[in-house]
Amino acid sequence: MKKNTAAKKYFSIYIGVVMGLLLLLFATIVIVEIQTRLQPDNQVLYVAPEESSADKGILKIYARGNVWNKDKTAESKQSIEMQLGETIYVGQLRKAMQDQTGQIYTYHFTGSSAVTFIAAADADLQAEHSIENYPIYCGKPGKTYLEDVTLEYRDELAEGRYEMVIEFRADHEQSRKSYAPIPDDELGSGEWTKELRTDSYIQYINEVYPQINNEYVSNYRRVSECALLISAYDKSNPDRLIAQAEIKITCHSRWESSLPNIVWPPELTLTPDSYGYTTAELVDYWELEEWE
Repeated sequence: MKKNTAAKKYFSIYIGVVMGLLLLLFATIVIVEIQTRLQPDNQVLYVAPEESSADKGILKIYARGNVWNKDKTAESKQSIEMQLGETIYVGQLRKAMQDQTGQIYTYHFTGSSAVTFIAAADADLQAEHSIENYPIYCGKPGKTYLEDVTLEYRDELAEGRYEMVIEFRADHEQSRKSYAPIPDDELGSGEWTKELRTDSYIQYINEVYPQINNEYVSNYRRVSECALLISAYDKSNPDRLIAQAEIKITCHSRWESSLPNIVWPPELTLTPDSYGYTTAELVDYWELEEWE
């Protein structure tokens, strides 16, 4: 009888220990589950984009652009940062002329015909025109000529950004070859074929407006194409090219006629571009990826 009692006693102890262990294991599992549920999801809140040459912007180019007012009766100057592939009107400003009734009947030019660009970089800057010996004016580094351009500048001792203003006339009469950069003629390679970037030619009105009436086919205008190459060199190593930008400048004259009395199509009479205009486009940009 005593043996049965002792066996029952030890069995009860064994069962108690097992139950305790199971209870402890269950409690541990519950605690871990609660902690897991309380933790925030492993979410990626922000992934930094890969750095590209456009993001770094070693060399910044601004054009002194022409901007119309709301009713398109007058242009004014505004400094515009140039972006690849975007066309900006530059050069002389246009203004609408009105008759006695206040109706617009033509446009005329005001101001200088020169085109103006400003380059900024923490580097030594150089500018080269596609026409050899073409007059070009470059402002001294550090001096800002455009009032509404705000760029960081410190003197050379502070290793700050340099600014250079480039100004020249866009119209010319120098026929070479049509503007057509070739694949091997890439920026940063040290090659820049000027002859492929300079041309002047006659453009007839039906080339621009194929639907135009035959009575106006004698109307023509002169088109001048040239280019500007801006290069930035490492200040600590003058032979090391770190960035380049190429700007294409196209100048269109007003429509003329080979006939004694020019007759314009009525639909072009109130079109400002019919009276001539000049555009600038950043057609290529390169910079050294590993430069800091």
